[in-house]
Amino acid sequence: MKILEAVIAILMILTVVVIYFGSNESFPEFESVSRGMRGFYALKVLDQSNKLRSDAIENNTKSIENNLRPLIPGEINFQVFVCQTACGKPSAQTESMVSVTYLISGDIDNFKSRQILLYMW
Repeated sequence: MKILEAVIAILMILTVVVIYFGSNESFPEFESVSRGMRGFYALKVLDQSNKLRSDAIENNTKSIENNLRPLIPGEINFQVFVCQTACGKPSAQTESMVSVTYLISGDIDNFKSRQILLYMW
């Protein structure tokens, strides 16, 4: 009987500890996750069609943005940055902003890697 009481007491203490010290992490909103996935797959489509790599190596952000326009819905605003180490920040700062990072390892003639940051809001 004492063993049963000890097991119940241990379970009660563990329950209180788990509830008290449990994580209070909030999950991101579905809309921002969906927007981020759309942006990633849009960059992936451009990369697979060989339109992204050459523009990224030449730091041609305007061409990348023009190629992304048909792939990203019109109600989503976005801005692209191409960098090697430190990237810029978008002109608009909102709470609903999502960023997507896409890495390019280089090309046959140019082995410098590039980081493509796509900010969407």
